[in-house]
Amino acid sequence: YQRRVREPTLAKASAMSSCWAESAVDVRPFAHEHVMGPESDADASTWPDVSTRRPKLASLEFNQFDCTEDELVCGLFEMYESLGLLEACHIDSDTLKRFLLRVRRMYRRVPFHNFRHAFNVAQACFAMMVSLGVGLRLTALDKFVLLTSCIAHDLDHPGFSNAFQTVAGTALSVRYNNRSVLESHHSATFQSLLTHADYDILAGLTTEQVRTFRDIAIELVSAVFANWVYQVSLYAALRIDG
Repeated sequence: YQRRVREPTLAKASAMSSCWAESAVDVRPFAHEHVMGPESDADASTWPDVSTRRPKLASLEFNQFDCTEDELVCGLFEMYESLGLLEACHIDSDTLKRFLLRVRRMYRRVPFHNFRHAFNVAQACFAMMVSLGVGLRLTALDKFVLLTSCIAHDLDHPGFSNAFQTVAGTALSVRYNNRSVLESHHSATFQSLLTHADYDILAGLTTEQVRTFRDIAIELVSAVFANWVYQVSLYAALRIDG
């Protein structure tokens, strides 16, 4: 049975891999690791010169395809500003800009799990907090970790599913023992990024707050994020119940 199932599947995986290679998509298992050196560090001075604000950013009808990626990066920064997180969580604005620019670079040019998808998830979460009143029941730290986890939840996604990783025996599946391969990778990549001083947006938090942020972020990003709306709603409900 295993031979009948595995061999055709491996053949299909190989064919898919060749197809992606021909389309010039970066399918290296740990593509993020080659852009973490100082020679390619994002700099706040390279922040996009976009002066127009997005008035409908908190609307569930917001259409991101009306915006360039530069505008979307600026839109993410606006979300942190609008929620008052820079002041409440003592986030250095230049560090946040470097973080957002780095996150944008670490999303690969794949058809779906790319930077625009990350923005879409973050914007929907932001709209829920602002327009649907979810944020009224959350602390500043809650909002900080929710928004940031949305932004980073698919970081360095290679464009292939967990099933593909496992059947094809990729480097990622070996590293994470075939268990929640991509979720584990996204979470580890996200947490690793925060260890770099240039991108440490948690620097202004207390030790206890950092621990809380990391614990919640790991739970959110490591979970199957298809249920992210449920998770946000449940988390808000738990806060309401104390």
